[in-house]
Amino acid sequence: MTIFTPCPPPLPQLLAEAAAERAWPAAVLGVADADGTTWVSCAGRHRFDEKAQAVSPDDLFDLASLTKVIVTTTLAMLLHEQGQLPLDAPVTDYLPEFAQADSSEQAAWRCQVTVRHLLAHSAGLPAGRPFHRTHADVASTAERRTLVLTTPLAKEPGRAAVYSDLGMIILGELLTRMANQPLDQLARDLVFTPLQMHHTTYNPPIDWRSRCLPTEQKSGSENEFWQGVVHDENARWLGGVAGHAGLFANISDLLRFAVMMLQGGQGPIGRFLKPETVALFTSRAGLVPDSSRCLGWDSLGGDCPAAGQDAPPECFGHGGFTGVSIWFNPKAGRAAILLTNAVHPLRQCKENGLANWRRRINNVALNHA
Repeated sequence: MTIFTPCPPPLPQLLAEAAAERAWPAAVLGVADADGTTWVSCAGRHRFDEKAQAVSPDDLFDLASLTKVIVTTTLAMLLHEQGQLPLDAPVTDYLPEFAQADSSEQAAWRCQVTVRHLLAHSAGLPAGRPFHRTHADVASTAERRTLVLTTPLAKEPGRAAVYSDLGMIILGELLTRMANQPLDQLARDLVFTPLQMHHTTYNPPIDWRSRCLPTEQKSGSENEFWQGVVHDENARWLGGVAGHAGLFANISDLLRFAVMMLQGGQGPIGRFLKPETVALFTSRAGLVPDSSRCLGWDSLGGDCPAAGQDAPPECFGHGGFTGVSIWFNPKAGRAAILLTNAVHPLRQCKENGLANWRRRINNVALNHA
């Protein structure tokens, strides 16, 4: 087991209290400073069972929508910096099938959609579609991806910000097409290997699954859970590899990523990104008035920000449906990564206090610890 310095008080106590109140079965909190110092604390067990395995810093969590920022956005940052991905390039330049439309209005709208629109969740796409139910009988992965690419737009691009899984799936396809390489391999070559994230992967191998936190109960079974297999239904429908979900990782890998971001793109073995690229993607995109969306990332918004009530406006981060989050306070040079399996044994369990405990913990970790 990897040994870490425990998080400063009162963070370990807060984690333990949240687990005791059944906000989640298990949680791992990682805190990082810009100087590279890191702290980790754990609380709980894999399941709500006194005999279940205790959670460890080496365990892997289903990152859900953190995939959007760790993989898809980071790849976009790298390729943009290299001059290969202009942010205002039309999506149809890379994905001709995206132009398919059943009306002249749709055709006009689709030709306007840019990479920047996809990153800022302002492409006019709907939030999502239940392809795993409506097109479960489509066997070919290529056909499934085409169905996503040809999803009709709900609005004209740039008119509204709608958080959309579909936009990130499409961006993942665009990156794959550009590189002529599968998304998981592209992520491994360009992100995980340079950042020494050796325990970050799509579709964890069978022998890793006992280290993966179980998420939701499988339909029709009381004793079987999604464990080491992505929780998101559309990601499973796409074979476990997608731009919006599918990633698994442990806390040490994510802390390496966080330190890189805090250090303006400096990786463990050299420069990974330029500081100006990090600044560009983590600032509000400004495409839609009052939208909190950056490029891939999110910023503070709403009445109760996930980064805590004392967070300064410079904060940026992202959350994931399984109960995970990563938030940065650039002003303090601090990052907080909270990994939980709050959808276990059922997704309704997220209503048992996840949001409130996450705000309390992030508020201390980012702004006071």
